[in-house]
Amino acid sequence: MLQMTKQRVLQLFEQLGGYDDNYDELASLFDETDPQIKAAVVETLSRHRTQKSAKVLIKEALTHSSPEVRAAAMTSYAILAKKSSEETLCKAMMEDESPKVRAAAVKGFRKTKSVSAIRCLREKALKLEEDREVRAAILDSLKNG
Repeated sequence: MLQMTKQRVLQLFEQLGGYDDNYDELASLFDETDPQIKAAVVETLSRHRTQKSAKVLIKEALTHSSPEVRAAAMTSYAILAKKSSEETLCKAMMEDESPKVRAAAVKGFRKTKSVSAIRCLREKALKLEEDREVRAAILDSLKNG
């Protein structure tokens, strides 16, 4: 369902002329209460690398009550903040109650060469993780790091 909503958001912005010209319209959708729409908007915000307010909105979404929105925020924050996102990703990977958020945080470390990120991934790998998607993401991130 999120993919369908994300597709609708992407199509809307393509019809309006693309991302650069319509940042304000995209940012206004951040106030949506529907978690699926908000998650799609948060993912799309990561394409606005020159907009400082995009990073601010994404950081706000990191603490949203919906796991779907927090997972989208983890993905977007990893893209925009790069190395400075490591502490946030590591904390979410270790502590968030949602497997979806933990998996998104782990995937944010994929292809990392950072010693601190690899250390965090190894620490997580040594702890019991009951969710299969999170375990697979850990192995993939460590293997492709």
